[in-house]
Amino acid sequence: MAEKYKPLRRLWHVVISALFTLSIAAACAYLCFHCSSWTQATSALNGRVLFAINPKQCIENMHPGDVANVGFQIKNLSLSDITIFGAETDCGCSLVEDLPKTIHPGECDDIILRIQTFGQDAGTIFTRKAYLIHDGGGPPVTVSAKIHVSKITDDLTFKNSRAIQRT
Repeated sequence: MAEKYKPLRRLWHVVISALFTLSIAAACAYLCFHCSSWTQATSALNGRVLFAINPKQCIENMHPGDVANVGFQIKNLSLSDITIFGAETDCGCSLVEDLPKTIHPGECDDIILRIQTFGQDAGTIFTRKAYLIHDGGGPPVTVSAKIHVSKITDDLTFKNSRAIQRT
């Protein structure tokens, strides 16, 4: 009599395995659609609620004494509003402007990192980081800008940055 029920048990194992696989595939598809990239989806799966779309910037041909405003786009991956209360920077020569800032679910907003090159010699390259502190419960978001201070005196050129200006 026990032999009669073994194929039925095997069928249940196959059905349960198939449902589990389909549910994981559906969750991944939802995250990729909601987040618009695999990197954002994996960030959401790892508990991150804010995602820096362009976390690293490179600014070239800065002059000693110039001030750069470097723009970063931050996306809210959660299902509720998240407020960025402040930022810690790795140097006193940089600060994040216009905080606190609230980002609605699924939306992006710009964060401006203001960097001064006072005291930097011509020909140096340095990096400044900011850690955005928020109420979303995940780890801080890190953004960084690599600055090239050159001896060139013509107009400022830049790569990868949407918001930079000379003051």
